Amino acid sequence: MEFTRGIQRVCEGNRNLGDHLDMICEFENLTHALGPASIPRRFCKDRENPLEFLRPHEFKIEFGMPKEVFKIFFHKIAPLLERTRQGANPQVLPPVLRFVVFLHFLRTNSFQRAVASQHFVRVSQPAACQTINEVAEIIASFVPEYIQFPGKEEQDFIAEAFYQESGIPGVVGIFDGTHIRIRKPECANPIPERFFNRKHYYSLNCMMVCDHQKRIRYFTNSHAGSAHNARIWNESRLRCQLEDNFSVQKPRFILGDEGYGCSYILLTMVRSQQLA
Repeated sequence: MEFTRGIQRVCEGNRNLGDHLDMICEFENLTHALGPASIPRRFCKDRENPLEFLRPHEFKIEFGMPKEVFKIFFHKIAPLLERTRQGANPQVLPPVLRFVVFLHFLRTNSFQRAVASQHFVRVSQPAACQTINEVAEIIASFVPEYIQFPGKEEQDFIAEAFYQESGIPGVVGIFDGTHIRIRKPECANPIPERFFNRKHYYSLNCMMVCDHQKRIRYFTNSHAGSAHNARIWNESRLRCQLEDNFSVQKPRFILGDEGYGCSYILLTMVRSQQLA
């Protein structure tokens, strides 16, 4: 009752505070009667759907796409997200928030802990890690459906579009490579040094081809970071496909930079110094 006696000393001679003394005593007696075990602890995590509370321009800044595009993507993968959630812990994020965590991680290129602590999600770092991996695997399963090199009829359409834009006939794609940063591999075979690239970090050297609308039509990520771009091209299925289907009457080829060898199916850039 030390707390009550302290209040009494403060309230001595103060009628306004003294009026509340009885109320304070009753509250103290009530807490002693109930005990700490009688009051269950509750953890409230505020999880909100950003589709509902973010304005359109705020949503695009946060996730890199308009709400309409987000909905198209989400409706495509929602059944698979719901399937992985069945039988799991009831506290697992609903599908829309799992997709939100994944997109926010890609958009910010941030640490998983920072993504998990966002005000509209608030999950642990392990939960964010699991969510990101599961959503990535689901999206990767759609690669064969959406990333396909064009057939002969579509190649004619793409070649015409490139010709109208650049004046170069017969182009069906633009080709280049990019390094995808990874952590140092812990395996002994292949040796980790194979993944150390010329830019001094560990990576996968990926090759991609896009069309006139900047859509990815072909990619391969089967080479370590130390592999040269020319080697990736020479070992690619795309090179074999273009060579097998090459026609002198209707030639089709792709454009690349000077890091690749020029051939009848791959035209490379010629710098002005080489013409002098």
